[in-house]
Amino acid sequence: MKHHFDVRDMCLTASGGSYIVKYSAELVTSPGTGDVIIDVFNTIPDIVNEELMNLSLEQIRLGVAEVLHEQRLNGTLTLKDFVIHDVDCKPYKFRKPTTDAIRELGSLA
Repeated sequence: MKHHFDVRDMCLTASGGSYIVKYSAELVTSPGTGDVIIDVFNTIPDIVNEELMNLSLEQIRLGVAEVLHEQRLNGTLTLKDFVIHDVDCKPYKFRKPTTDAIRELGSLA
């Protein structure tokens, strides 16, 4: 099945605790064991810090896999408008909002 969702979580402060988590996604599921493939359609900005992007993608993958494993599904996740901000990107902040957004979709089968 195909599911669409948006993830947006941000905190903007002057004290260095700022972070931005923002992307739109399409998740296609099939029966399985929680395996996840992630494709990035585009990023904002177009040229991003590869290390930050890869660390963030791993947290997204872990968040998706957690829910898919519970539902005995595999998935392919396509990210659109994936924001990677050189200063305010905190990769570890991507997992929980991802998991929460997918859980809000309910059954993915």
